[in-house]
Amino acid sequence: QFMYTLPFSEDTALFEVTRFGKEKITKEEAEKLLTEYLAQLGISYAIMEDEKGVIPMSSIPIQETNYGENWIVTGANADMIKPTTGYAFHNMVNDAVKIAEAINQQQSYSRKKPISRFKFYDTLLLKILEETPQHGKGFSKIYFTIFQSKTFSHF
Repeated sequence: QFMYTLPFSEDTALFEVTRFGKEKITKEEAEKLLTEYLAQLGISYAIMEDEKGVIPMSSIPIQETNYGENWIVTGANADMIKPTTGYAFHNMVNDAVKIAEAINQQQSYSRKKPISRFKFYDTLLLKILEETPQHGKGFSKIYFTIFQSKTFSHF
């Protein structure tokens, strides 16, 4: 598990506690970790909102449900989430643009899911984490490099 911060302004930020694993983190565990983390940083805080969610960390494709000709699935149901990071925004935006263009041109939309080396990397990394979770901390360097490089734009 790890924590990250997304600052919004000089005095407002999102702090997130994230856990990889089959067991979900409880609200009490997350609050304790957050309190300890912020105390180490010497940050006084007030919680304005809290959120709880679970992102599927799997490289197994989600089977699209056919709701009929007037429905187009999006987001997680359209397999837009990057399995190893939970990051979906880039893929969802690109997909939404293509959907809007098809609708604007009065064409049907057919999503093509290319097989890429990144899907292979996700599958490999998740398998390693599943079989040897003790090596998970070593992957923090990989994530740090990914999020700081242009490679991130491929997600």
